[in-house]
Amino acid sequence: MLRSSLLPASKSKMLLGFDALLGLGLHRVLQATPRGSTLVFARTRASCSEIAQELCRRGYVADALHGDLNQAARERVLRRLRSGELGLVIATDVAARG
Repeated sequence: MLRSSLLPASKSKMLLGFDALLGLGLHRVLQATPRGSTLVFARTRASCSEIAQELCRRGYVADALHGDLNQAARERVLRRLRSGELGLVIATDVAARG
């Protein structure tokens, strides 16, 4: 299990690479995997938003985190993730850079 620097170790459950899961069907993997706070990496900014919107339509509490968001919006996503209000973040490498 990989740990994220965005969350305290006790709250960070897993990091998933979207490209590795694409063929398996992200929705199916999320249904079958016990999880807490989850960070899924996507290749592009547009795909982050599209994936987050689709997951929201399927009943997940998800949001996107990418470079097109202003700093206040990025901080809001991270605050929601840390507080437990948000369980799933779809991100580009902006999250890996901190």
